Amino acid sequence: MDTAARSAEIQRVLLITLGMNVLAAAVKLSAGAWSGSLSLLAGGVDAAFDGLANVAGLAATRFASRPADADHPYGHRKYETFVGVAIAALLFLTCWRLANEALQHLGLMAPGNADRSLIAAADVHWLVLVAPAVAATINWATARYEARRGVTLGSELLVADAGHTRSDAWVSLAIVGGLVAVRAGLLWVDPVLALGIAVVVAWTGWRIVRDTAAILSDRAVLDPQAVSEAAHGVPGVVGTHAIRSRGTPDATALDLHVQVDPHLGIGRAHAIGHAVKDVLADRFPGTTDIVVHVEPDWNLAGNGVVAAVRRALDGFPVEAHDVHVHVDAAGRTEVGLHLELDPDLCLADAHDIATAVESAVRAEVPAAVRVVTHLEPRPTTADRAAAADSDRDRDWEGLVAAAVATIAGLSHPHDLNVVRIASGVRLSIHIDAAPSLPLASAHALAEALEARLRVVAPELERVTIHVEPGS
Repeated sequence: MDTAARSAEIQRVLLITLGMNVLAAAVKLSAGAWSGSLSLLAGGVDAAFDGLANVAGLAATRFASRPADADHPYGHRKYETFVGVAIAALLFLTCWRLANEALQHLGLMAPGNADRSLIAAADVHWLVLVAPAVAATINWATARYEARRGVTLGSELLVADAGHTRSDAWVSLAIVGGLVAVRAGLLWVDPVLALGIAVVVAWTGWRIVRDTAAILSDRAVLDPQAVSEAAHGVPGVVGTHAIRSRGTPDATALDLHVQVDPHLGIGRAHAIGHAVKDVLADRFPGTTDIVVHVEPDWNLAGNGVVAAVRRALDGFPVEAHDVHVHVDAAGRTEVGLHLELDPDLCLADAHDIATAVESAVRAEVPAAVRVVTHLEPRPTTADRAAAADSDRDRDWEGLVAAAVATIAGLSHPHDLNVVRIASGVRLSIHIDAAPSLPLASAHALAEALEARLRVVAPELERVTIHVEPGS
């Protein structure tokens, strides 16, 4: 539901609630004026304040529905919260007035005017008993309706106001019991009950203050651990920190830092950031503003060979992936990596850059007897979009089966898994080969199959092939 529709629905709920509160207040105030019951008058005043709060809420939602602007870049939703605070202030004022009146009737405070007599038992007509029961029914129905709509619409204003209306229902029922006691001759019960109503009103105000204070003080809305776990589900994310959230459950602003390999390149890192944003929007549907700051994780530069290769790549206009290290039985180290360069470079210039990268890697990894680079054009935004479009129509099972049919010695592809990420597609498959086939030959066949797949599906970002003995 968009902001305008939500605002219109909240206002409709408030108008209905206003009408019901006015009706309940009129019932209690009329019966209180007729009988002179302080508790009935107190309940009526409380219900009247509910109606006043509804009027204030109607005005607030008009401001809250306004779109974000230069002065309010996060929108105007907190106007609802401010009204919640105003409702609490009205409740505390009501509490003070009710308590003051009750204490004067009990003789515990100096009277503010001449007439402070208690209600007489004869004044409690059966119609006076019916009035608060009717008001309680109205209050319960109103509170239930308003609370359900408040949860559905994610409005702290409606939820807060429903809490007050619900307390009115209990107050009305308590008034019935108090009037029965007065009719039995216990005249002091009426002001004591009014004092109890004041306590209930104060408690309701405190709960509203507690909830609205959490919003105004920017208390965290989302669990940072849950956000981190969701972000780590995106391939390429190696770390997260500085996770912050604020607002309300249905209008949450979220920002976080995501760490990636320092040598992915700005294009790949940007794609990972967008993928994280999409995942978080799906995982936390109440988020209306998500900011993902992508930064290099320099902690990856440790003491290993791969870390040394990353250090060697500093300063080169390349993106690197699939860095692998092989140490043979004699202890000789071979380093291989894929380099992505500007697709407009001529082959000679690209080769010069690759040669310089290989020299830098040898300097960082003295044990390396061989450094092999595989040159690739860096995918453009148009390339990625075209790959994504073609991927939607791919029959991956048929594509893999056709590729396997061209490689003698491999058969029965199974357990195929395709993962689509912002930078391309990751494919993993299991495939059968003869149990007696030498491991080196099996590896060569897998590499041949990967090469074939990359030719027919250039959007493949990673291919993992598990060769296993066939039956």
